[in-house]
Amino acid sequence: MCRVRIFFSFFDENLCLATRQDDPQWSSFVSWTAQSLIYAEEQGISQSIASELPLVYSFGLDLSSMFVHAVDAVGNYDEVYERHLSEILPRGGRNELNLLNNDGKGALRYLPPGF
Repeated sequence: MCRVRIFFSFFDENLCLATRQDDPQWSSFVSWTAQSLIYAEEQGISQSIASELPLVYSFGLDLSSMFVHAVDAVGNYDEVYERHLSEILPRGGRNELNLLNNDGKGALRYLPPGF
């Protein structure tokens, strides 16, 4: 059974990752894992150097290297995007990282404070 569904709409709408509402721990795990890919891109950490990501103990000692494993398996956000979506939906505009030098163009890819 697939517990994660990704909904895509190739119009001027937001794309989202959705999980079941009745499993908050799984939803949190999926959210943090997806955010780790964005964090890795922000830090310049690619799939080839995923071991440079910090250990995180939010889900216990057994999953302390979950971010390392996620980026090692699929790459950072940019690598995943380039591999799967870049040909049908070029990255730009609202799908860029929220960098200080983005000239206020309203990018939406950012991590909440405290990640």
